[in-house]
Amino acid sequence: MVIEALRERKTLSELCKEFELHLNQISDWKKQVLGVLPSIFEKENATKKIQETDIEEITAPLYQKIGHLKLKVDYLKKNLVAQNDRLARFKMVDASTKMSIQRQCELLGLARSSYYNGMQSRRESLENLASCLRWINCI
Repeated sequence: MVIEALRERKTLSELCKEFELHLNQISDWKKQVLGVLPSIFEKENATKKIQETDIEEITAPLYQKIGHLKLKVDYLKKNLVAQNDRLARFKMVDASTKMSIQRQCELLGLARSSYYNGMQSRRESLENLASCLRWINCI
């Protein structure tokens, strides 16, 4: 009924007869709706602005922290590679951590294939040692 009054396709007298309401009641409802409509749109815009500022307030420190951590990682990579020999860096790779071996090798300035080849040669040397010990025990 209020929508019909807002459209103004019919006179208020016609609306009174159609909906069986008093003229003053329809006029009051129409005024109330017209008074509230602008505030509805203002609230939506206000909430959008608030949400945008909230997102900016949350993300700004996070981006700052990411940049700070990236600088630390770059610094440590540079100094770690420069100060330690290759064998010492290979010993730093730990397969039991949550960080992947690929990422560890990347941070330590090592080729991942070299790490796996080194593991293979260590296994072979342990197998050779075991076979030598078995041969000694047989003598």
